[in-house]
Amino acid sequence: MKPEHLTPPAVAAEAAAGPNGMGPGSDCPPTALVPAASTAMQPVHVPADVPLWRNRPFLALWTAQAITQTAHNALWYALMVLVEQVSHSTTHLGVTILTVVIPSVLFGVVAGVFVDHWEKRTVLIVTNVLRAALMLGFLALTQLPVGDGGTGWLLTLFALSFVFSTITQFFAPAETALIPALVHPRRLLQANSGFHLTFLGSQLAGLVLIGPLIVKLFGMTIFFVLLALGFALSAALVWPLPRTRHEAFSPVEETQRVARRLQGDIAELWAFLRRDRASAWCMMHLTVGSTLALLVAMLAPGYVTSVLGISAEDVVFVLAPAGVGMIVAALSLQRVARWISKETLIHTGVGLLGVTLMLIGIVPLVWQLLPITRAGSEPQRVIEVGLPFLNGALGVVVRLYPPEQGSLLTAVGVLTLVAGLGFASVIVPAQTILQERAPAASRGRIFAVQLMLGSLASVIPLLGVGSLADLIGTPWVFVSLGLGLLLFLWLLLRRATVLGTLPRQAAPERPGP
Repeated sequence: MKPEHLTPPAVAAEAAAGPNGMGPGSDCPPTALVPAASTAMQPVHVPADVPLWRNRPFLALWTAQAITQTAHNALWYALMVLVEQVSHSTTHLGVTILTVVIPSVLFGVVAGVFVDHWEKRTVLIVTNVLRAALMLGFLALTQLPVGDGGTGWLLTLFALSFVFSTITQFFAPAETALIPALVHPRRLLQANSGFHLTFLGSQLAGLVLIGPLIVKLFGMTIFFVLLALGFALSAALVWPLPRTRHEAFSPVEETQRVARRLQGDIAELWAFLRRDRASAWCMMHLTVGSTLALLVAMLAPGYVTSVLGISAEDVVFVLAPAGVGMIVAALSLQRVARWISKETLIHTGVGLLGVTLMLIGIVPLVWQLLPITRAGSEPQRVIEVGLPFLNGALGVVVRLYPPEQGSLLTAVGVLTLVAGLGFASVIVPAQTILQERAPAASRGRIFAVQLMLGSLASVIPLLGVGSLADLIGTPWVFVSLGLGLLLFLWLLLRRATVLGTLPRQAAPERPGP
């Protein structure tokens, strides 16, 4: 999912090297990065060199970040549940995701540049107040009758989500840019590491713990009230922060300048990928991986309700093991890479993903066939397959029984755990290879454009796969995705020499005396 941490290219450009040298390779959020210096961002004075836990302005910003990112991830969970409950349509779930993705494509670059000229504290306060107000808009919507078909109700929800995501495009770079105004340069690395840990924790807290827990115990009304209070509290926390210098500018001229720069960055990326086919393949891995993550998030609510027989609120029991798998892989890959090449890790990850996605689609059917996984003695459906011209001599009768739900949920949880391991085994090595091969001078621009184009590339698959799932069912879509990944793996193995034999980019020469 891409909630509040959707990285706008203007911010991602500074993320390439990252404060810890890892940058996008560590999935570092924009709030955990040090922005480039500019006259518009520079603090009036250098902050005092005090420990972070005694730096009250930084702690206020850090707490506000934790609250808003947790709230945003929880909101993402709630929107998926609401849309599934109202529409039971995977296509509509895809549109919900697009209301988050499209604003990052349309406004990510422009928002980052505009915020560079604005007073950062004011941007943080205004965006938090607006997002708190939008929570009340969601609350009011949940009190209205859905109506016939729910079309008008869903359109209103999509509009609110789109506006919310657009506002967030301005919040993220302002928060990032304010860190150097609050923290001494010597402690920036420590501050950014803390923001990164909070970013990872907010995903677990919002999607897996707080969001599902509040919805299950108190319902949607209390949920949106608490989220509104959370954003209001964040606005109050950043209110006392120091002001940053800003300068007047022409929005029209600045937008034109950004458009010209973006056009040049895309041309530079294309030239780099034409020169370095290994990097082109890694870019493809990243795009396929990010799109696949969105597709699985879109398919999951319909899968748990129609296939597993549990409520949409319990989709977390399917997604949480995948998150655990990604965390375990991310912590282990550095050690594993000592014995296994990055290219082999990518191939292994693609294979794991392909096999597990196929099994996720097939396992529910197997659980209806095997005697040991049946929950009842009477079949739910009886399917007769035969050849009429042979008078049924080769006819087959298939009886489908209710599956034993506990063991089925356990099996799917294990599969999603393995899928999480495979996903991280693709994304992390691919980002690392791309960082190693990209020219240092343009690394940030390359990653920035890749993030934007990757989001753009997911638009058509989200709509197409959603419609396909409504037509043939989510299990067969999972099987199709798995087969597609195995075909992709076959292609990778045929082209393995591209990654393994191309020379690495030469290190820059040291300047002479």
